[in-house]
Amino acid sequence: MSLSVAKNSMHRAIEDLFYRPLNNKEKDRIWRYFRSRCAYCNKRIDRSLRHGHMDHLDCSANCGGNYIRNRVLACKECNGNEKREVNWQNFLNSKCSDKETFRKRRAKILTWQRHFTRLSPIILSPEAEKAKLTLDIAIKNFERKFVQFRSLIRSSCIRCL
Repeated sequence: MSLSVAKNSMHRAIEDLFYRPLNNKEKDRIWRYFRSRCAYCNKRIDRSLRHGHMDHLDCSANCGGNYIRNRVLACKECNGNEKREVNWQNFLNSKCSDKETFRKRRAKILTWQRHFTRLSPIILSPEAEKAKLTLDIAIKNFERKFVQFRSLIRSSCIRCL
């Protein structure tokens, strides 16, 4: 598991306290709307192979919620290896060969979002805000310590043949 995936998993665990995961009906609706194609690169996705991902347009780390308005269908390459915490419109632009392709794919995503109302921001009690801040700091500390540990391993580990 990469550092990015680990951090995203931690942010999602926190997010799951606020928003319920997508249900099967919502997932089916996303598959239909995007016609089994990646919202970013337009690659055809075979659902039976489990290569499709319900991607967050705005990632968990940037307060992107787990609700249907913030989710699109993405291929495993775009969601799994490439997008990570990149702004979705910047990432989409990088996947399009020209401005017209970008405009069409962006319009499709924005139309998808217009089907759903924006959720009101969740207002936490002061105690809950403090606890969430503590968790966010812990994730940042995890990242810092992970990078430090990885560097130490790379510089001092001797592999046995």
